[in-house]
Amino acid sequence: NDAAHRALYVLNQRFLYDEIEAELNLVFDQLVFLASDYAYSHHKNNAASLSLDETYVDRLRHTRKAHRKLVEPPARRLGIPLAQRRVQLLGRVIDLNALIAQHINAKLYKDVEFCLRKFEASELSTVIDFARALIIVEQTRNALAEYLDLDEFDVIFAEVDESVGPSAFAGRSMMHVLGSLVNDVLPNFSYNALTRRFVRSPACLKPVDRPKAPKADHQHLGYGARCQRAYDMANKLSRGFLGIPHYVAIIQIIGTLAVPLLVNNLLTNLADRLEIAKAYLDAITEGLPPCKLPKYMYGLAGVYGVFDALLKPILRYADLKPEVFQALKEIGNTLVFIRDLSDVLNRDDLERLIHAVPYIDTNFSINEKKSLDNDSRFPLVSAVSKIETSSNDATELARLAAALHADIICDNSITPAPARRNRAPHTSLFYGAVVHLAKLIEPYRESWSSNNPTNGVMELEAATDLHRLWSALSFLFGLQPGKFETTNSKDDTDEKSGTSTAKKQTLTVSDEAQFGHGFFVAGAALIHVLGQRYRYEALDFANHVLRVQMYEASATNRASGVGKADASLNDDATGFARLKTYHKRIFDMAVAMFDAAAPDVGAPPLSIKFKPPASDADLEEITNAKRRASVVPIQRPLSTSANNGTSTPTPPPALTKKSQPPAPPKQSPKVAPPSPKQNVQNSKPPPPVKPKSSGPPPPAMPSSSGPPPPMPS
Repeated sequence: NDAAHRALYVLNQRFLYDEIEAELNLVFDQLVFLASDYAYSHHKNNAASLSLDETYVDRLRHTRKAHRKLVEPPARRLGIPLAQRRVQLLGRVIDLNALIAQHINAKLYKDVEFCLRKFEASELSTVIDFARALIIVEQTRNALAEYLDLDEFDVIFAEVDESVGPSAFAGRSMMHVLGSLVNDVLPNFSYNALTRRFVRSPACLKPVDRPKAPKADHQHLGYGARCQRAYDMANKLSRGFLGIPHYVAIIQIIGTLAVPLLVNNLLTNLADRLEIAKAYLDAITEGLPPCKLPKYMYGLAGVYGVFDALLKPILRYADLKPEVFQALKEIGNTLVFIRDLSDVLNRDDLERLIHAVPYIDTNFSINEKKSLDNDSRFPLVSAVSKIETSSNDATELARLAAALHADIICDNSITPAPARRNRAPHTSLFYGAVVHLAKLIEPYRESWSSNNPTNGVMELEAATDLHRLWSALSFLFGLQPGKFETTNSKDDTDEKSGTSTAKKQTLTVSDEAQFGHGFFVAGAALIHVLGQRYRYEALDFANHVLRVQMYEASATNRASGVGKADASLNDDATGFARLKTYHKRIFDMAVAMFDAAAPDVGAPPLSIKFKPPASDADLEEITNAKRRASVVPIQRPLSTSANNGTSTPTPPPALTKKSQPPAPPKQSPKVAPPSPKQNVQNSKPPPPVKPKSSGPPPPAMPSSSGPPPPMPS
C-alpha cells in the first residue's frame, strides 16, 4: 500500500503503479493458495491422527521415536489468519476468509474425487480403505467449518458420486459395489461358512478389467502426508477377503436406502444363474441311472465301491465343474452375502432399539392409535410437548416432537420386542430373498419332484427328484481335483502392436478351494425350498456310506467274508468317509440357517402329536402290547394246555443280557457281494444257489476260515 501510494502520488508514475499492482496480484494469489493449502494439510493430518486406532497408536509410539510425528502433529494457530474478512489492498477491501474457503472447497471436491477413483480401480475388499478416507475428509471439513463457510459433506459426496440428477438412479460407488459383486466376488471368491468370509479362489474363471489407479498430485490427498504410511500398513489387514467389517463399510457408503436396489440386482443375477444351471442339471439327470441303497452287509468298502462305480462316469462330463459347480457356487454366494448383509442391518436396528428403550415403553404395540403427547409412558415426547406449549418460539420444538412421534409409531427399528416378535422373521432381508428364490423355482418344481410315486409313498430309485441329483453331485464333490484354465490377473499389452500378451495357464485345484461352501449353501437352499429335506436325509448316498461306517464301528460280530475288499479300496472308502463327515457338517449348518430364517418356506414342518391314554389303567396294557410287538417271535412247537386240551402257542422267552439269539445253521453258505464293476445298477446280492435233486453237487462256497477273494478296486 505504501509503495503504490508513493508511486502514484509522490513520483507521479502510473506505469510504476501498474507494475506494483501486477506483482501484488501474483503475490496475493500465492498467499491465498499457500494459506489454504497449509490449513487443509494441517487439519487433514490432525483428522487422520485422531482416526487411528488407540492400540495401534500406542504401538507406534513405543516402537520408534520417528513414528511419534505420525500420531502427534504440531499445534498451529490458524484461526486468526483464516478469520480475516476485511483486508485492504490498494484501496480495495478483500474478504480473505471467502477466498480461502473457495480454495478449500475445491480441495474437498478434489480429495473425494481422488478417493472415489482409487476405489473404482481396486477390488471390493478396499471398501474399508475408502470408508476410512471419507471419514478423514469429513472430519477435516468439520474442523475447517469452524472458521470457513464450506459446503456440507453430504452435498460434496453426492455431487462427486453423481448420485443426484434427473437421470441418475445410482451413484458411482453403488455401481462399483454392484459390479464388483456380480463380476468378481460371486464368481471368483469362495465362501467359508466357519469364518463367514469370502476369499479369492485359486483359479479365476471370470477375469475383471479395471481402470488404472490414479496418482495423487498432492501429498495431502487421501490420508494426508503424515499418516499415509501408518494407514497403508493398517489397511493391509483388511484386504484380500470380504467379511462382516466390509459389509458395514458398504452400508456406510451407499446408505440403507440403496440396499434394496443392490439386493434386487443380486436376485436378478441369481435368477440368471439358476436358469443356466437348470439346463445342465437336466442333462445330468437324464444320464443318471436309478440306484437303490446297498445293504449294510456289504461293508464300508463295498457300499462305497458301488456308488463310486455308478457315479464316477459323471466326472467325465466336461462342463460339470466349470458350469454346474460354478453356477451352484454363485447361487450360494449370493444367498450368504444377502444373509450377512441382513445380519448387519439387524444389528444396526438393534442398536437403535437399545438407544430408544429409555424413552419408550417396552410394552408398547405398534397397532395402538392412542396419542403420545399426554402419555406418561413416553416421557421424552411429553416433555417436548410441554415445552412447546410454554415457549414462544415453538417451530423447532414442534418439528422435534413430530419427528419423535413419527419415529416411535412408524419406524420398525425402534419398535419394542413384543411387537417385533409377531412379525419376525418376515422383517428380515434374508427372508425376502428366500421367498423370492421360492418363486423363481416354482416353474421347475414339477420337473424336480416326483408327484406320483409307484409305491404310493416315495420313490426309492427315482432319478428325477432334485434331492437325488444333489446327492450325486455332493457325492462327487471333492473326489478329484479339477483342472481350470485361467488368465493372469494383470493383462500385459504390447505398446507397439497393442495386442495382449497375457498367458493362459492350467491349474489343478481342489473343489473346496475353488468353490468353497457356497456350493453346499445352494444345495441346502434348493432342497429347503422344494421341501425335500427328509427324503434327502433318508436316501443320500454319502449319508448312507457314513451310516454304514457307524454300523461297522459298532458291530462286534460281523459275518466274515462279506464286504471284504483290497487295501486300496478300504483306504479310499475311509478317506471318503472322513471327507464327507466334514461336508455333512457344513451342509447341516446351511440347512439350519434356512430353517431358522424361513421355516415357513417350502414343505410344512413335521408335526408329531402325542395322544396320551384316557386313563392310567390303560397305560400298562399299551406298554405291554408295544413290548410284545417289538420282540421277534421264534418258531417253537405247539404245546397242549393241561386244562382244556387245546393247542396254544407258547410265548418265546424274553431276551436278556446273558441270553443270545440262536446261532444260524452251519450248513448255510455265506454269500459274497457282487462286484461294483460287473453290476452297478442292481445293488441287491445274488440269491443263494439251490442244489438240484439230481446231478452232481454244486461246488463248495469258500469257508469263513480261508482268505476271502479280494474285491476289485
